[in-house]
Amino acid sequence: MLRTAIDQLDKRLNLFGNFYAQVKLPIKGLSYRINHAINYRTQRDFRFDSIANNFAGAASKENIYREDRTTDNLLTYKKTFNEKHDLDVTLLYGFEERSGESAIARSGSFLNQTLGYNSLESGDVDLQLAESDAFDERSIYQMARLNYRYNDKYLLTFTTRRDGFSGFGTDKKFGIFPSLGLAWTISNEKFIADAMPGITNLKLRATYGQTGNRTVGRYRTLARVDAGFQYVFGDGSGPAYGQNISSLANNSLSWETTTGLNLGLDFGFLNGKITGSINYYDTTTEDILFDINLPRITGFETIPTNLGEVANNGLELSVTSINVQLDNFTWTSTVNFSTNSNEIITILGRDDNNDGIEDDLITTRGRLIPGQSIQTIYDYVDTGAIYQLNDNIPDSYNPGNRIFEDLDGDGLISADKDRKVLGRAEEAYRFSIYNEFNYKDFTFSAFINSIQGGKDGYLGRVSPTTSVNILRHDNANTYNTFEEFDAWSPANPNGIHSGVLFDDTYIGTTLCRSQFCTSSRRTISL
Repeated sequence: MLRTAIDQLDKRLNLFGNFYAQVKLPIKGLSYRINHAINYRTQRDFRFDSIANNFAGAASKENIYREDRTTDNLLTYKKTFNEKHDLDVTLLYGFEERSGESAIARSGSFLNQTLGYNSLESGDVDLQLAESDAFDERSIYQMARLNYRYNDKYLLTFTTRRDGFSGFGTDKKFGIFPSLGLAWTISNEKFIADAMPGITNLKLRATYGQTGNRTVGRYRTLARVDAGFQYVFGDGSGPAYGQNISSLANNSLSWETTTGLNLGLDFGFLNGKITGSINYYDTTTEDILFDINLPRITGFETIPTNLGEVANNGLELSVTSINVQLDNFTWTSTVNFSTNSNEIITILGRDDNNDGIEDDLITTRGRLIPGQSIQTIYDYVDTGAIYQLNDNIPDSYNPGNRIFEDLDGDGLISADKDRKVLGRAEEAYRFSIYNEFNYKDFTFSAFINSIQGGKDGYLGRVSPTTSVNILRHDNANTYNTFEEFDAWSPANPNGIHSGVLFDDTYIGTTLCRSQFCTSSRRTISL
């Protein structure tokens, strides 16, 4: 009997645990706690495919090991003075470690397939391959935090944190991030409680501080070397082993830092029937972790670096209401609203053309423009018209192509003179409405979520072209893409979408490649 299935063993083991110990020290209010978390993961992935290599078989054995460890040491002091002053001080020292290794052996073309992946050495010698790898990354951190509360009305929190990560360059592995938070519980003031007895909560908050981002690969700052059998000299010998530098080092790569101000108001009215919060934030991110393009002549495409400054500000609102509350029935609603705007403050700080304006940065992700948002749409201006068969069509254009506006009026459409900022891909605001109905032990809920573009916003997010065999923003994977288009063709000159051209052949509203098209194809001479 012919074996057609793959014989596979995929066995995984995950062993994890969290441990802690707490000790009260001789000083009243002083305690020490240690937290330790560990996670071991192993995987055995063995495969044998009997029909590979022209039914001679192929097999592999892979063993993977991963280990994660985290340890926190906390020293805490809590004390209340004169029944009004509450003090809470915490000191933290901790570290994280992640490591792993794997090895895989492959073989193929077996004279005897009986043992499958348990006899890799019985395969063809030229098809016996082995690979292995390993990694290790570590971080350490220290933190000091002071919480002070007076009479349950006024609160202060001061925190400073120092973090170090092995993945950063040798020059700047550590970052220091302080923050300060203040709060005033207005509803606990006697004059508010007397004047507005229906208020259950009213708190004004303000925080200012810094946070760090370390989203960089563990070996991105190093000059890495790729190796393998790469060269054949034609002298009858086997391939020669070669090595090449695949990435440049950047010993100065370090933390991305965000400095932000947050103002907030928590509220509760009508004895808790209406509750919610309002938050306004204004942040600036500096030393952004970014892969900058390099000239191809260097032999490298990109290098990770810290550059630029981006500002974000926005508003977030959340309100929950108890609309109906009976013995067996409750109806509650929650409304959320948020808006955010961002602006590139600076990128490289260069002005190579001496026009007094910082130069844009062209990347593989698009065009970054100082003074504009990160997802700015910088492109040609579409007039809404399409070139027809008898039009005076410029070079490099065809019937069915869209007509772009000649911004400088020189009679040509050029990338450097006929493009401008059209808008942005970011939305203007979001809102959602959630309703929940509870009757005895039954719950019914309804949820509405909306994303709005506003003026010149959310561009490109609702285009049918986003469904070209990819996962769209609405999580729908669409393969009959061109059913969404009213495409131009000689038979459909009023089509609103650009025509489709394959091998000098225009197809109407249905796309097919020339070798599959039948009598529905219409061919014209260009």
